[in-house]
Amino acid sequence: MFENKEHNGSGQARSGSYRTIVFLTLLILVLGVIAYLGAQFWLTQPRPMTVPRGEGAVSARSGQQKDMGPTVDLSEFLVNIISEDNSHYLRASMTIELSNAAAQEELIRRMPQVRDAILLLISNKTFEELYDLQGKMQLKAEIRLAVDDLISAGEVTSVYLTDFIVQ
Repeated sequence: MFENKEHNGSGQARSGSYRTIVFLTLLILVLGVIAYLGAQFWLTQPRPMTVPRGEGAVSARSGQQKDMGPTVDLSEFLVNIISEDNSHYLRASMTIELSNAAAQEELIRRMPQVRDAILLLISNKTFEELYDLQGKMQLKAEIRLAVDDLISAGEVTSVYLTDFIVQ
């Protein structure tokens, strides 16, 4: 009789330790899910953007507008973009601002290469990447770098989107 009580007592102790292990495991899983969801929420929140003040910007102190460098207007781009659910496309026009007239002449001379680089860049974007402000700013920065790599007589100082429709 005494042995049965000890055996029952140790069985209860084991089930209590199993409960503790299960409880701690569930607690860790719940905390992990909460941390994951919190990180996803934080990563998808719009962030304030700091836009570098370049040429063409209005000075906050003086209220005077700085002069723009030479520009080249790029005619409309109509590009299919990556999408899992539907067919989407981007229609965009832009103006490229350059540091000097020599860079402007070189850009005009290399227009087929410039358009090719921009088309390849845009066609590798997804609808979700291009839909929000941060995606558009990222695209402008990538276009600036891609075009800047093609010219040697100066540099691209800004890219201005003059028409931008994602459907």
